[in-house]
This record gives sequence, structure tokens and C-alpha cells, in this order.
Amino acid sequence: MKQLSRLWVLLFGCLFLVLGCNEQADGIQFYGEGEHWKATLAYYGNIASGGSEQHVDSNEEYNFQLTIIYQGKLAEADWLTEMRYQLDLGALGTIDQTKRFDEPHEISAFYITGFVESEEPLLLNEKINLAIEWDEQSEQIPLTFVEQEQE
Repeated sequence: MKQLSRLWVLLFGCLFLVLGCNEQADGIQFYGEGEHWKATLAYYGNIASGGSEQHVDSNEEYNFQLTIIYQGKLAEADWLTEMRYQLDLGALGTIDQTKRFDEPHEISAFYITGFVESEEPLLLNEKINLAIEWDEQSEQIPLTFVEQEQE
């Protein structure tokens, strides 16, 4: 009887190990901080294995969410009339957007969603850079891989 229960424990242990190794992530996150801003990039798609060279599978459309947060206290927040960001995704290309405000706008956070179509993979060690320009100021923020989101 003891031997049978050990066999069941071993069988379930192997099953969990196999399922855990085959689990695919739903997305990957990159993070970076500058003097005035911090940013998180969530990039969604299946993750293909390959050690440190893991990447999002190619030939698909991938969604992303870019969160850009002003690091000053809200009471000290700058007011702006224009903001531009440029997100360089390495081999995938660059996303560039300028936002103009009719009236001065208080900075706190920007939440940007979109998609990228690419035949190129996004490597976890990809050099991703976010450039932000606002009212005659600018900042460069390198984003580095921080985690895989599990389904």
C-alpha cells in the first residue's frame, strides 16, 4: 500500500512538472525609470522558449499597454500643452505619437494601448527605449525585461 501511494505521489509530481514546463506566458513586461518619468510596457502574445533568447512568436499582431507616470508629487506637477513619446522596440520598429492639449494639462499619468504587427520576434533582452518630450524638456528611459505574466 505504501508503495502504491508513493507511486501516485511520483506520478502527480511528474505531471505537475510537465504541465509547469509547458505553460505559456500571456505577456511580458518591461520597466524603466528616469529623473521625471517611469514607464511600464506590457506586451501580449505567446512566449516561445529559448533560454535567454525567449521571444514572442512572429507573424502575428500583438497588443501592448504603455503606462507613463510622472514621478513628481501631484501638487508639484508641471503643466503642459504638448507631449511626445517615441517607443523604440528594436527590430519591431518605432511607435511615435504627439499629444497636443488646447489648454494646459496637469501631468500625472498616460495610459497608451495599441498593437504592433511584425514578422520579427521580440526578444526578452531586446533594447527598448522610451523617449519623452514635453514643453521643451526631454528624457530617455531604457526599458528592461522584468517579468512574464502567466495565464
